[in-house]
Amino acid sequence: MRKSYLRVALMGVMATGIAMSSCSKDDDKGSENPNGPNGVPEKAVIIGDAANTCPDTSVTLTAAAMGATSYKWYNGTTAIDGATDSTYVVTASGTYFAAGVNVEGEGTKSVGKTVTISACTTPPAQATISGDAANTCPIATVTLTAAATDATSYQWYNGTTAIDGATDSTYVVTASGNYSVAGVNTVGTGTKSVGKTVTISACTVTWTLVDGLLTIEGFGPMKDYTTPTTRPWAAQIDSITSVDIGSGVTRIGKNAFIGCEALTSVTLGSGVTSIEESAFSDCIALTSVDIPNGVTSIGWSTFGGCEALTSVTIPNSVTSIEYGAFAGCIALTSVDIPNSVTSIGSSAFVGCYRLTSVDIPNGVTSIEIYTFAGCSALASVTIPNSITSIGQEAFYNCYSLTSVTIPNSVTSIGQEAFYGCSAFTSVTIPNSVTSIGESAFMGCFRLTSVTCLNPTPLFSGISSSITFHVPAGSVAAYEEAGWGNWGTVVEIVP
Repeated sequence: MRKSYLRVALMGVMATGIAMSSCSKDDDKGSENPNGPNGVPEKAVIIGDAANTCPDTSVTLTAAAMGATSYKWYNGTTAIDGATDSTYVVTASGTYFAAGVNVEGEGTKSVGKTVTISACTTPPAQATISGDAANTCPIATVTLTAAATDATSYQWYNGTTAIDGATDSTYVVTASGNYSVAGVNTVGTGTKSVGKTVTISACTVTWTLVDGLLTIEGFGPMKDYTTPTTRPWAAQIDSITSVDIGSGVTRIGKNAFIGCEALTSVTLGSGVTSIEESAFSDCIALTSVDIPNGVTSIGWSTFGGCEALTSVTIPNSVTSIEYGAFAGCIALTSVDIPNSVTSIGSSAFVGCYRLTSVDIPNGVTSIEIYTFAGCSALASVTIPNSITSIGQEAFYNCYSLTSVTIPNSVTSIGQEAFYGCSAFTSVTIPNSVTSIGESAFMGCFRLTSVTCLNPTPLFSGISSSITFHVPAGSVAAYEEAGWGNWGTVVEIVP
């Protein structure tokens, strides 16, 4: 309707201009001038509503004047600063005028248009709520969403009690209750919604023990147990022969199954992401375990003392094998460490005396203290170029190790690192090594040849009379350092 009024008004103004043009066609300038006297725009007209319609709190007026390039708006006799467009948004009651403007000046003002702006006194409509009636574990919350026409904010309630600070359109429920909501605006608070009953169930881990099978199920992490006696199944530990961890369980707690001496098999659910300290330590009858993909760390002494463990599957998700993780696993003959592993803790495989070979992944930067100490059957080890240090007694008493290639990335070899590696016949120490601890190769009785590529003597203490091959020009330095006391020092032949 508004547009039709404007069209009629503009047609009237245009008709006036056409009539003026036809009356003065003998005057060239007059025939080309659509404006009023002296070239200013014709008298303006205003189109627009006389009052606002809630919830709108404004009215838009539109001006038209033949020959106008801009406009000047007035409230009563007062010009409105900056109001120069053909439209003006009225936000306060008053009588409004408009005049067309062009380069010749300001035309005649329009007839005044009285506009009444009334406050919108309507509160929001009754609110509605959407959302689940209960949580789904492992998520222990429910999110409710409110909607109410004309609401600018909300007030949530649990029963009849307003929830402090709950003024958004969404509310996260953490406790069971009957929830409702009302829309709020500047006028007031609307009618509350119908109540929504929400039940929040605790996401917990439970256990049952039937015929030797200990089943752990539910959602979330298992608890840590400071001592074995605090476990709920402590009194029945001798009857546990197998453990089944459900897929909703995310963490195997500290000391959870330590000392379960009758335990022979373990099934770990796909949801497990961490196995904590000593979780299966001293389970002396456990023969194998598959660690699920998703576990990132094998904790301290997790399988330490599992004397019957012959195989273990470590997935590509694991990045660290911590202190003593497999210490004393005397039946373990081989282990496949995935390339995802970047850290192997001290004593990780200490005392695994049936372990015959191991490949250390490229990404591990150090072989820690005692890592493979006492692995007396270890005949082959691959040390990658990522290794920078070989720790104290790392390969202590690895009797079967006949040789080892120390990469050029290694800068230090710790005290007694290869002590008692009595099958060694030769070793090459790269130029990158700048520190060798005392007795690093002591007890290597079959060692007959050592090639040291660093021109500076680095260590002392070796058990046999051997030939030392050193860089040209450094024989005297090695002899002065006492190397001649353990054998013959000769230059490396190109």
